[in-house]
Amino acid sequence: MAVFKKYSPGYKKDGYYVHISIPSADHPIPLQTPDEIAEFYQSTGYNAGDRIPDQLVWTLYDLELHWTGEGGVSRSDTTDPKGDPAPKLDPEDIDNIQQYVDSYTGEYAEDLEQLVNRLKSSTHSQAVSEPDIYDLFERTPLVDFSTVSEAFSSESKRQIQRWLPSVVMDAADRKSCEELFDEEGIGISPHDHLVKLLQTPDYEALLESHATHPWPVLSVSIYDESLIESTADPSQPILTAEYETEQFTMENIFTFYVQDLRLYETQVDFEFKITTSTMENISVAISQGKIVDFSVRLGGSEPGRFDRDGIFEFATQYTDSSEASVTHSLAISFAHLLPEILEYCTEVSDYAVASTDPNTEYYEMTL
Repeated sequence: MAVFKKYSPGYKKDGYYVHISIPSADHPIPLQTPDEIAEFYQSTGYNAGDRIPDQLVWTLYDLELHWTGEGGVSRSDTTDPKGDPAPKLDPEDIDNIQQYVDSYTGEYAEDLEQLVNRLKSSTHSQAVSEPDIYDLFERTPLVDFSTVSEAFSSESKRQIQRWLPSVVMDAADRKSCEELFDEEGIGISPHDHLVKLLQTPDYEALLESHATHPWPVLSVSIYDESLIESTADPSQPILTAEYETEQFTMENIFTFYVQDLRLYETQVDFEFKITTSTMENISVAISQGKIVDFSVRLGGSEPGRFDRDGIFEFATQYTDSSEASVTHSLAISFAHLLPEILEYCTEVSDYAVASTDPNTEYYEMTL
């Protein structure tokens, strides 16, 4: 999914950029956008915050009217299917683009004329329908609970069905995904999802703890390790809930994952992981109401606290800033998000977060 963005006031850059997801990256990547291309988007009906058809963005990228930095990006025509379905270009959209291009006489006139030609050609060649990658991941298969011997409560059945992660697909959709990505083993069946869920300790209590929290859950997955490796690896898979990110005041929060480990044999009660759409990963572990571990890193780099190699690579590939500026950005994001991460714990009815002073918003860090 591609989104048209505007740099926040006070940021080291001004103007606009585009965020887009690609299969080879865990998180959305930023595409730099010249001012005249930003004006093109606005004149054809897109404003900051709007989703843009991926077809349009990638065609502009192919014409070198978007770029990522020195390293470039390897992508395919199908983008990461997370989130709401991406908009598609209709014939009326191409007509609007044609009208803009006909009246445009600026620096990119020839490039935009090529854009129209390519869009018209691509639309014509796609007249024969193909499997839609978003639909494959968005479709929710019905779970047949009789495929396992466990007796699920009615409420657990409802929660499991409602919170199926996108990787759970029926056989036909898994086969279609494998053909589209030319890779085997994509997705899991509802039966395998149930089997992994049954291997988690006290799964019904964990499901209920997420159901009673006032922040809405999007999906529940089962991972084989903790989010930030702060725990002694439990022998059982770990239930992990993805929460709605609109709870946060900071813009561009991409994912928020929660592992409630209180029923596991670990020294940690909660682990949280936030990914921002500027490719920052912020993870925090809580034990007995205090922060006992944390990790702040850039997407793609190894876990660590302001990892120098990751920062240098990020500064070189994605920005024109120094390493110090990127480190500063990471620190600011961490400081801004920390109280909001900890606010999750204050919303847990039987849990309390320690503070250095009950009259402040500062929290203890026992590292």
